[in-house]
Amino acid sequence: MIAKKIPDSIPFIPNLIHPTLYLAFIIIRNRLLNMKQNILIEMVCFLLILLFVYAALSKLIDYSNFKIQLSRSPLIKASATYLAIILPALELITAGMLMVPSSRIAGLFLAFVVLSLFTFYIIYMLLTEKKLPCSCGGVLKQITWKQHILFNVFFLLIAFAGIKMENKNCCAK
Repeated sequence: MIAKKIPDSIPFIPNLIHPTLYLAFIIIRNRLLNMKQNILIEMVCFLLILLFVYAALSKLIDYSNFKIQLSRSPLIKASATYLAIILPALELITAGMLMVPSSRIAGLFLAFVVLSLFTFYIIYMLLTEKKLPCSCGGVLKQITWKQHILFNVFFLLIAFAGIKMENKNCCAK
């Protein structure tokens, strides 16, 4: 009997396993991998929803202080009144988009853009101003600006990973 070379990309299948059973195994394995990726996407969205809802609520709970702190920022003081309304609304809209599967990819992109803009704003302010006003709410008031940048970069990476996974998921369907 001549031994056949088994290709590297196909795992060894004993002659006892029927091809239909092997196909069923491949289908189940692919669905489990897809479920694992879906769970990761859900976790990414959950973390971003938590971040944006927390940020929006902390601004709204202490709205007058938030508005004052925005007006102290030299870069945005002219539009502080409008931004005090727009920012929490945008954060809640982003969280809402992440909750709805049909708008999830747009929500991930929006989260990435909002986090990017805020991170660049912090970096710009650190480079140009000596004393920075803090309009952060809750526990984020306790961290330094450099820690805040790292915090934002962490969530930027999470949003980017979510975009990549969601795009891969959409393309696979």
